[in-house]
Amino acid sequence: LDKQGRPKANFEPGVEIRFATSRMLEILDGRLVADGTDTAPILYTSLDETGAAGSWLGVNLNSGTLAGTILRHNIVRGAGQNAFGQLAAIGMDVQEPGRVTLEDVTVEHSGRAGLALMAASPFRFASFARLHVVDALAGLRLNAHSLGAITGLVTYQDVDENVLVGDRVDSDSTLAYQPLPWHVVGDLEVGNDATLTIAAGSVLRFDAESWREVGSGEEAGGLIAEGT
Repeated sequence: LDKQGRPKANFEPGVEIRFATSRMLEILDGRLVADGTDTAPILYTSLDETGAAGSWLGVNLNSGTLAGTILRHNIVRGAGQNAFGQLAAIGMDVQEPGRVTLEDVTVEHSGRAGLALMAASPFRFASFARLHVVDALAGLRLNAHSLGAITGLVTYQDVDENVLVGDRVDSDSTLAYQPLPWHVVGDLEVGNDATLTIAAGSVLRFDAESWREVGSGEEAGGLIAEGT
């Protein structure tokens, strides 16, 4: 427990945690401090020593996750089992901005995406830097509400695309440049006087019968998509 009596899990540098099939690390109502170091990262992996993709579910931070949650110098290996609605090796449904720091995290061999942000509100990280995704079905999977949370370049290896789940962008947001195309699933709408800025060089690929709509009826919205 922390000083306020709220649940807190503290993982020390160098800790290795192994998960069986269909198991996960889930933060429901508390704080996770998993603060490794460059020489002693914290490893989450499967009981299967090969760390094969999709061997276990993953690390999930739900809406009750408290401020001060840290994932730094973490490795998530072999997660993303395609079961129980798991969308990524690391899944976040945190509604409030500024609660989570994610820095120097590597996702390896994910059967789903590397990182999924699923909040139905404009989630933002307290700090986001140096995410690496290696061998995954997708790199990032973002709900449109959270697309502005990714403020830096993610590095990828053996990953073909990112996924952007269509929804309303109702606060000013920037889709940062990534060296992979975005597969847009569903309709992407901008309203509530918000402006969506799309970084130069970005590639968005829409499914058939899907579209991007800016402003609708009496609702204003703005789009800045300035290439070079």
